[in-house]
Amino acid sequence: MTPSEELYQLSGEGKFYCYQVMTYEEGGGLKQHLEQVYEVLLSGHLPFLPDSILEMTVTMSGIQENYYSDYPKDAPEIITASNPIDIDIEQPVKLRFKYAEGAYCLWNNQGVFTSLPGEEPPVGENGWLFILHPGQ
Repeated sequence: MTPSEELYQLSGEGKFYCYQVMTYEEGGGLKQHLEQVYEVLLSGHLPFLPDSILEMTVTMSGIQENYYSDYPKDAPEIITASNPIDIDIEQPVKLRFKYAEGAYCLWNNQGVFTSLPGEEPPVGENGWLFILHPGQ
C-alpha cells in the first residue's frame, strides 16, 4: 500500500489457476472438467481514519475451459477434451474488508458477503472465499 492525500492506495497483480472435476453419479459417472486460467489485477483504497473499511476490486481476465469425460455408453460425446467449450472471462469483483487478519469476503451468485457486522453470509453459503492477511 502506498499513501496518497487521505487514502492508502492498494494495487497488485498475479495469476490464478484452478482445475476442478465433478462426477455426476446420476449421470452414470459422467465427469465435468473445468479449468480456469486468469490474470488478476487488484486495486483499492483504505481511508486513514480509524476502523476504516478496505474497499477493493479484483479483476480476473482469461479463459475458462469446460469439457466432459467418462460419458455413459449410449450418450453422444459432444463436449470433450479435444472439443471443449472455451469462454473468455473478464470479471470484476468488488470486495470490502475490515482491515484485520482473517477478515473475509464470500462471493457467489447470491452476491458478496463480508465479515463486517450485518453483512455476514447466511449459514451454508458457499462460493469464492477471499481472506485478508494484511501482514503478508
